[in-house]
Amino acid sequence: MKPPAREHRSSAGRARRLAVVGAVWGTLLLGVGQLLLWIRVFIDHPLDQDFTLWYAAARIGLDDGWAHLYDLDRQQLLIRQLQHIQVISPLSVYISPPPLAWLAVPFTLLPPVPAYLLWTGLSIAALWAGWRLSAPAVERRWLYALPLVAWFPVFAGLVLGQPVAFVIFAIALAVWLAGRGRTFAGGLVLSLALLKPQLALLVGPALLVGGELGLGLAWLTGSAILVALSIGLVGIPGLERGLELVRGVQVYPYNSYLTLGYLVDPLVRSGYLSPTTRLAGLNPLTLGLQAAVALATLAIAYRHRGHGPRALVPIGLIGSILVAPHLHQDDLAVLVLAAWLLAGNNQGRLLRWWPLVVLAAGEAPQLITPVPLLLSLLVWLLLLWKPAERSRREPSALPSLLPPVEEPAARPGHSALAGDEVHSGRRTTRRRGAVDHNRNTKLPSRAGLRAYSSSIWLNIRLSWMSYRTSIASGTVATLRAPRISAARVSTMSSSTATWSRSGILAWSARFSISSSLSSWSI
Repeated sequence: MKPPAREHRSSAGRARRLAVVGAVWGTLLLGVGQLLLWIRVFIDHPLDQDFTLWYAAARIGLDDGWAHLYDLDRQQLLIRQLQHIQVISPLSVYISPPPLAWLAVPFTLLPPVPAYLLWTGLSIAALWAGWRLSAPAVERRWLYALPLVAWFPVFAGLVLGQPVAFVIFAIALAVWLAGRGRTFAGGLVLSLALLKPQLALLVGPALLVGGELGLGLAWLTGSAILVALSIGLVGIPGLERGLELVRGVQVYPYNSYLTLGYLVDPLVRSGYLSPTTRLAGLNPLTLGLQAAVALATLAIAYRHRGHGPRALVPIGLIGSILVAPHLHQDDLAVLVLAAWLLAGNNQGRLLRWWPLVVLAAGEAPQLITPVPLLLSLLVWLLLLWKPAERSRREPSALPSLLPPVEEPAARPGHSALAGDEVHSGRRTTRRRGAVDHNRNTKLPSRAGLRAYSSSIWLNIRLSWMSYRTSIASGTVATLRAPRISAARVSTMSSSTATWSRSGILAWSARFSISSSLSSWSI
């Protein structure tokens, strides 16, 4: 008869496995259904999507000059020719920034339909790359990719040819580069979020307020370059016509239905699909609510000072979606990136599970009401008020507390401590035969203990020599020498060792994150 504790663990394990199997099969069924729906729509109307607008804008810029990019008559004429229609929707207007039209320029080398298929294929590749760069490296990591297959906002973005996937990839790549010390390159890549600026309105400000000045200033530099290029190619009169088109489209409640305006503006709530309802202008209550949420977002970012881009970027993304003045369901796909980045932090249980609530609320807000979506996003933002515990411990102030161990290469028979790691640059590889302390209680060999003891004795002798040197001189400068000498001794020892203190802490932090996240991911 099994003990009660073991039987409880086995039943819990079976329940988790059943939950994983159910989630996978449900995702596959939804994905297959959405794929069949897209095939049917594509066969009937292959160019009845937003990509046609980017394609037409690129053609106008190449054929007539970029100064005519926001010429409404030219846009409607070319869109009618591409879609083979006579009556065009008043919402079928190119109002995006010029960089999106520049991105579509290479696709004009192909006919519209093959260009759309290529754009869709690259969007899928961008989503996959964004998942690879930002999802936490835990067991069952592929579970984090399930929303890409089944969540309707992701599917809608792919079907419509929206650039959301490229924005996700750009932000994920920027965070990845910043995590490897390439902050300037990461900031320049982050500026590519201007392809669809409402998705990342507060990401750059959140980085600046959160103390990531290098990344934030690089983002400002890249954004300034894109703005300067837009002014130089399109011109001030052309950009003014673009702003007029934005104001003309913004009066339709359809574009504001998922925004905070739904909570305070009756016209937004009642005129979602009305062909005659128009918004009078900017609602002061909506502006006040958006300003309050923006300030709260920056305040939360300030509380996360020192926690890095993986904590600040999700805060900026959630706040950007909440304060966006123009939002559609496909724009919600960027929240998947926020969930990926936050999953790599040491979060509480409620914060780990809350993205599932947001996913459920964002599945069909038009069919029910956007209130659950807006409230879930507000709660998600408030849950981030308290910074998570850092997943990596700071280096100790005592360099010799965990001294490095040097593996004697020329003396066969001497083995290092079990579970140690070899650090080479930025890569970490485990030595052959290493034992994991969390899975095996094998004790270190005598040779390893001797190597460890000799390293401690070496650090003690060197520290004592530096201390005697400091005592021998009577000046204030020499009184500060023990700390300088100790730092140099620690640096010399670390450069010749194969097992550094920082390596142990980094490995243990990664293992703890992997253990905790693998439990909730299923």
